[in-house]
Amino acid sequence: MCVYVYIDINMSVGLSIYIITDTRAYRFTESLQVNQAGPSEISLLPYDLRAMEEYVLLK
Repeated sequence: MCVYVYIDINMSVGLSIYIITDTRAYRFTESLQVNQAGPSEISLLPYDLRAMEEYVLLK
């Protein structure tokens, strides 16, 4: 089984992490909001799939 990880950082959208396997794809998004104190903290747990949206890939 192959697993691909794609990380996209966009200042207008935020941080998006895609984890793609042979049959499924997972996406985690986190908004990057900058305030006067600086960027907000982002803590990502690689094993926390509860926070991810699940998509079934069409083959």
